[in-house]
Amino acid sequence: LLLLCAGVELEASFAPLCAMLQGNPQRDFPTFALALATLPAAHWSAITPDAPLRHWQLIELEAGRSVTRSPLRIDERLLHYLAGVDHLDAQLAGFVQPLPLPAILAPSHQMLADQIAATWLAAKQELPVIQLCGIDGESIQSIAAAACAQLQSQLFAMPLGAIPATPGEVSQLVRLWQREAMLSQRVLLIDCEENERGSGNRDSVLAWFVEADGQMPLLIASRERRGAWQRPTLLLDVAKPTGSEQQTVWRSLLDEALSAGATSLNGQVERLVGQFNLNLPVIVAATRGA
Repeated sequence: LLLLCAGVELEASFAPLCAMLQGNPQRDFPTFALALATLPAAHWSAITPDAPLRHWQLIELEAGRSVTRSPLRIDERLLHYLAGVDHLDAQLAGFVQPLPLPAILAPSHQMLADQIAATWLAAKQELPVIQLCGIDGESIQSIAAAACAQLQSQLFAMPLGAIPATPGEVSQLVRLWQREAMLSQRVLLIDCEENERGSGNRDSVLAWFVEADGQMPLLIASRERRGAWQRPTLLLDVAKPTGSEQQTVWRSLLDEALSAGATSLNGQVERLVGQFNLNLPVIVAATRGA
């Protein structure tokens, strides 16, 4: 069925053949009735709403017609995927955004990224949810992106507040993301920070994502521990880089910017770190500005 629907889009001879077999030049599209009449081992179970083709929205039935006579269409995201063009599903574009790989990562944060990657690689059955707790959201995102890079996956972030509240919409969003994760090795980070600043309790919405699929890699960013879920969870506390790590980065970047040795900074780096406890993205931005 999927090949039949893809063929109409990719091969010019398919549509006229569909019309000829259905005895009507206006019906140049595949239908389930056509499939039942022409394909071997055809069975009604293939087209039920909970069967894979419709559960994962690989094919679509046109609304308002009978099931057997409704035109069947392949989902656009899947059509492009089969044609070798990989892109984010347009239906997810308003919910998630890609997170880049950090330019630099503190050794203490690299250890956390390594731990996340090793935990998922070693998982035998369910993938544990990774919960990264701390007030430094930028460092959390950097750690998560570095871990995903080790697994050759791309990280996307979604604010918890962006998830719809109604069960039907949540279920649809979860299913779309599950499909996206399977097709293109993408990983989701749900950011709870805005929610924790007073936008309402959305623990049930978060739990829906967590418990939906034990094989879907998922990270949670929050200030404090969230939820008590059935799915295994690895809780990691994220602090800002240590003072010595901050000094090392300041010296490296300022040496490059000033084209001078570290000794020419004459103790200024120590004063900077003593006055300001910054994460690495802020330090990089400050030195670029200087």
